[in-house]
Amino acid sequence: MFKKICTIALLLLLVIVATMINVQGKDNQGTNRLITSDSPLPLIKTWKITIERPGVDSGDAIEQTSDGGYVIFACKPSSAWIIKLDPFGHQEWEQTYGGLGFDGFCDGHQTSDGGYIAVGGTDSYSGNLDVYLVKTNNNGLEEWSKYYGDSEDCCGRAVYQTKDNGFIIVGMIQREFIWLIKTDAQGNECWNHTFQDGTMNAGFSVQQTSDGGYIIAGLRYFDYKHLNDAILLKTDANGIELWRNTFGGTRDDEAYSVRQTCDGGYIVYGDSDSFGGSWLIRTDNLGHEIWNRTYYGIAEGTVDITDDGGFVFADCGFSLLRDTQMRIIKTDEKGNLRWVRLIGGCWGEWGHCVRQTDDGGYVAIGLTIDTNSYEEDVFVIKTNSQGRIHLDIKDPWRHPLISRFLWFLEYYFGSFQQL
Repeated sequence: MFKKICTIALLLLLVIVATMINVQGKDNQGTNRLITSDSPLPLIKTWKITIERPGVDSGDAIEQTSDGGYVIFACKPSSAWIIKLDPFGHQEWEQTYGGLGFDGFCDGHQTSDGGYIAVGGTDSYSGNLDVYLVKTNNNGLEEWSKYYGDSEDCCGRAVYQTKDNGFIIVGMIQREFIWLIKTDAQGNECWNHTFQDGTMNAGFSVQQTSDGGYIIAGLRYFDYKHLNDAILLKTDANGIELWRNTFGGTRDDEAYSVRQTCDGGYIVYGDSDSFGGSWLIRTDNLGHEIWNRTYYGIAEGTVDITDDGGFVFADCGFSLLRDTQMRIIKTDEKGNLRWVRLIGGCWGEWGHCVRQTDDGGYVAIGLTIDTNSYEEDVFVIKTNSQGRIHLDIKDPWRHPLISRFLWFLEYYFGSFQQL
């Protein structure tokens, strides 16, 4: 027993020593930063920042840009918001968009011309909540914007640039219909289709597939007894439905993100009350389930396919000693856990989106609670290939016994120092 206590104490001491390599700083734009020590070995840039602005802010999407930096699509009070970062997390510019009402972005991407496309919702123009699409140049200056409305409130949840340089948008109308909109390169509507299965429906994710059609992930709802099912819906290039499949049990189940895999099948990410938390579903090319896995936690975001054929997603995890925390989970191609990282402080964080970067690391975005104002701020982290901020090359954490113990700390206690 004495030897076991000494071993645990030694491991805890190693954890404390490891945190001493981190240096706290603050940049010149009111952004809290954590910077890690340099390494003479192959450089993987790692950092974390908190972007603080007055009011409640939320970062919903992030991706790496062609110059090695990052672009963030977010919401701030009454404004849609794009922020550009350099490769080290320093802010290069930010722009806001919209009118005098509510405006916000849910998704966005860099376009083939180096600019950006973003989608969300606005009530600044028609009096109702409309789908809001904005195209900018590479400096975030608006080139054009469009809104697409119905007599009911509607919102755009995801956008994807198509092979013809137009855009495909998915969203919802009054949470009754999944709404699919195809535009040309200038945002002019080419066609739109609605889909309904039950009394309530919503589309959260869309991607153009290898056959030129589209795959949609979302939810359907029948009545208070049945609750939600996750839905996967496939269309042809003109938006005509080819098939749909639903997934779930006897409680609320929703699909938030879908990506086509290299074999023509799909990986679906969502949240399942029926099966217990964040949820991956792997299907074949016709949407038939191959396997599904749950990982506890609360999901609301996107899944990314990694270079090794596995998957990564960010969600909200829990620990015994802390509030909710951003969590990054990496799996293999069959959904088996490779590693789990709990990230954050003591007030609560939430992960919305994670993407693999060119250097093999990951960039993730979500929100954090400000300890002074208790308001939500944008939280961004850039990790190495193991999901940590410190470099994993030549460090003691690679020892299998230590790694297993630290995984225990991270999973159950929210080991902030293991970033």
